[in-house]
Amino acid sequence: MKLSKGIKTLILGILAFAGCLPATAYDGLWKPYPTFNTTIDRFAVKPNRDAYFITGNTLYFIAGDGSEHRVFDASNNLNNSVVTDIWYNPEKKFLVVLYEDFSFDILHDDGRAAFVPDIREASMTKQRKINSVDFDGDNILIAGSFGFVIVDSKTGSVKESAMLNNPADALKVMGEWYVLDHGAQVFLSPKAHKHNHISDFKSVRQALAIRENVIVGSNIMLYTDSIQKGRIKRIEFDLTRDGANTLTETNLYGQGRFVPMKGGLAGIKSQDGKKFYVFDTNGELSTTYNFPASIDATTIGTYEGVESMWIGNTTGVSHYNMYDPDQIKVIVDKFRAEGFSSNRLARMTLSPDGNRIYCTNVGISNVSPAALPGEGSEYPQVVDVIENGKILNRTPYDAEVYSAYAKDMQTKYINKMLYGGPGNAVEDPSNPNRYAVRSSHEGIVIIENGKYVTTFNESNMPLKGIWDARCNGLAFDPKGNLWAVFHTASTTPEGASMYFLSKDKLGGDLAKITAEDWKIIDLGSNTSNSDNRDANIVFPGKDMVVYANGWYTTGIYVIDTKGKWDMSDYRSVHMAEISDQDGNKVLPHQITCLYVDRDKRLWIGTTKGLLTFPDVGKMFTANGQAQKIKVPRNDGTNYADYLLDAEYITDIKEDPSGRKWISTANSGLTLVSSSGDKIINTFTSENSPLPSNEIYAVQSDPNSNVVFMSTSAGVVSYQSDASPSYDDYSRITAYPNPVRPEFESRVTITGLMENSLVKITDSAGNLVNQGRSEGGMWQWDCTNLEGRPVKSGVYLILASASEGDTGTVGAVTKVVVIN
Repeated sequence: MKLSKGIKTLILGILAFAGCLPATAYDGLWKPYPTFNTTIDRFAVKPNRDAYFITGNTLYFIAGDGSEHRVFDASNNLNNSVVTDIWYNPEKKFLVVLYEDFSFDILHDDGRAAFVPDIREASMTKQRKINSVDFDGDNILIAGSFGFVIVDSKTGSVKESAMLNNPADALKVMGEWYVLDHGAQVFLSPKAHKHNHISDFKSVRQALAIRENVIVGSNIMLYTDSIQKGRIKRIEFDLTRDGANTLTETNLYGQGRFVPMKGGLAGIKSQDGKKFYVFDTNGELSTTYNFPASIDATTIGTYEGVESMWIGNTTGVSHYNMYDPDQIKVIVDKFRAEGFSSNRLARMTLSPDGNRIYCTNVGISNVSPAALPGEGSEYPQVVDVIENGKILNRTPYDAEVYSAYAKDMQTKYINKMLYGGPGNAVEDPSNPNRYAVRSSHEGIVIIENGKYVTTFNESNMPLKGIWDARCNGLAFDPKGNLWAVFHTASTTPEGASMYFLSKDKLGGDLAKITAEDWKIIDLGSNTSNSDNRDANIVFPGKDMVVYANGWYTTGIYVIDTKGKWDMSDYRSVHMAEISDQDGNKVLPHQITCLYVDRDKRLWIGTTKGLLTFPDVGKMFTANGQAQKIKVPRNDGTNYADYLLDAEYITDIKEDPSGRKWISTANSGLTLVSSSGDKIINTFTSENSPLPSNEIYAVQSDPNSNVVFMSTSAGVVSYQSDASPSYDDYSRITAYPNPVRPEFESRVTITGLMENSLVKITDSAGNLVNQGRSEGGMWQWDCTNLEGRPVKSGVYLILASASEGDTGTVGAVTKVVVIN
């Protein structure tokens, strides 16, 4: 992407020049992933019927006939991956792309581009928020919480600006005048004047509750009234007297943004989404289009009117010609690009066989920074599965719901998605086509082959719930039994919080399961008295179950099944307070996550750092003593520091070589050795292409060297230097091959045995470089043992499982280097 040079600000002391900042430098190891949400947030339609649209903070382009589409992000065309709004100037043919940090890009149709970081970099105490964008030829008029700025689209430079005491809700152009919506008043000022202060404008009407407005014709403003729930009103300006002498209103209610159309017309969707109103240049309603009942017009975009109408909803993006309502032409039908269904994925959970990663959003939570507002009741449950490098949408679209929350949302958004507070999904180890998902108001929902099957709640469980059926934890054990934790009433036995359903019952007709089929797990104290929201359930050791939630005082529960996984006999222990090996009290803290590694070591993430229990079986006799991992300073002293001490841990997972990837809410991602006593690398937005230091979840793909992470700026992946090891060398591969001059990363050798000795030699057999594999992978930076780049040529790769340098060669392959 080309960036404008020499961006200058004429901002008269209000905004400080920040210059052009480069886009995030995604190299070959890092990859950002687009989001294709269940809602389309915004359209910007071009006169040729092509369209831009935003979903889940990702910007897309789609041709009018659907023949091509593009995804924009910081790895190609943009300077940020989190897009919040877009506006298109049909006269001058450029798109304004606004980012969450209030910088923006100007993308011209002819390929020119400018990045404007000035609002982001401005020194101001006011909260930054952009409310409106309008165009005046080559000028971009931006109104926001701080006031307004006028930017030259050709250069990206700020031409004028004003810092105002109250927010500027809109700055519009009306002929030779600027119209300012500010502080419940409308102001006018000739364009030829300077506009550095509110005194440069004249108030022409007061006490207006404008939610959204648009200029049509030479002297008309249309707006929706925020107090009267979107009633559309009209102001007629007398520009000869600097006044607004009439105020009329239509008996209509509009929703969303007015859509500027060709010929100076403007349209807006009705509040119920069933109609589209078109207003002429006199501000009068000229046409009402009724959408067919078969079309759910959640979001609309158009430039021509119903001859070219883009519709966005939960099924995707469609393009229609509705000129003849009796014979609607479908131009593009329900387009959905491959991408994650939410930009707030809170959980990444591995399937039992390790071949699939379930990615889900989360509504109510005490500890997850990805928690949705309002318990997430207005947000649908999404489920994406990563399998063989593909993102597969496995979201339920036909859910039967029971709670008032979910019924209201299905009615409001005209769909059959699962509402009522989304939660994590877990795959049934006995049936890879089935998964269970927990809900904050629906209970436990079973999905099989992409279809809704049944729900477990008070109707078929021994459960007395609070705020409907609030399931806060869900897991299948290694035997295929289902464990669930609920926030329940305080009565007994219905007040118990943990429930168990056997594999045998799950293998039968789920519709016939009743309350008698469930077993209540008595943990010896009433866990429901805590604000039980974030229940983590893991299975360390042969017969053990560990449960903890995200409340301050709950602590950890350990269950010994005594080898009887039918739960006919078990024992449990509750540790409300835990100390480390040095006698320091480390719980109660809020527990964010539990993880059991390949050595059956229990890792506990909290809002104040990490704990481990090397042997969970000893938790019954260790008096609540955990270990905090110490990392030697390696500075010639015997001192050490606690690993990630006091950091807000959000997730812990291990890669194929057993190393731990630990994500945090504030400090990025840390890679440590399998035991945790050595920090291998720390990735932050400052030292890597990681787009945010706020990471929601992390998951290593056990079948490759790829590590996925969900961040507040979307999902990205990283190709680590560890991949699965094998029993022989039949799968050895080196890539890329050949290595061309433009390649700036490393040659990756995979398919190795554990801890293989890898040697690189030239064609004459001279040793060039060597090293030991991490798991089944080793990477070569195309240098020799002295660190100098090698010459062009053919190089042999020799791999051996021997510990010695003279061991028998196990495999030979080659790679061609072209400099």
